[in-house]
Amino acid sequence: MRGEIDRITRELLEPFEAGRQVDIVDDFAYPLPVTVICRLLGVPREDEPLFRA
Repeated sequence: MRGEIDRITRELLEPFEAGRQVDIVDDFAYPLPVTVICRLLGVPREDEPLFRA
């Protein structure tokens, strides 16, 4: 999964590069492990927000 995790990480870091103000927890530290876990479990991308609730 190294390649998939790298892709997810780069995707989450894009707003940082654009100079947009970000919240490191809400915009990176929380979504990274949740997204990886969802990929491992086969959860559809559109259902990932349900995990936060």
